Amino acid sequence: MTGGAKLSDNSWSDPDAILDSVEIYDPTNGTWSALPPLRRARAGHTATLLPDGRIFLAGGFTTGHAYLDSVEILGLDGR
Repeated sequence: MTGGAKLSDNSWSDPDAILDSVEIYDPTNGTWSALPPLRRARAGHTATLLPDGRIFLAGGFTTGHAYLDSVEILGLDGR
């Protein structure tokens, strides 16, 4: 799970509405574990599994519905 949004008042301008959190689910134990946060809070982005197991995140938007033209590559080990 990467980024996303939490809207309590239907406002994208709330600085805490867009998330930078990263979590991984372990289906064996049924638990979620936090990984280091994204460099940029983002929602509405794409996430693609790369052949080497890393995750490629592209685009989306951040606080105030400002669109992002950046990417991040995440390892499932938190690097």
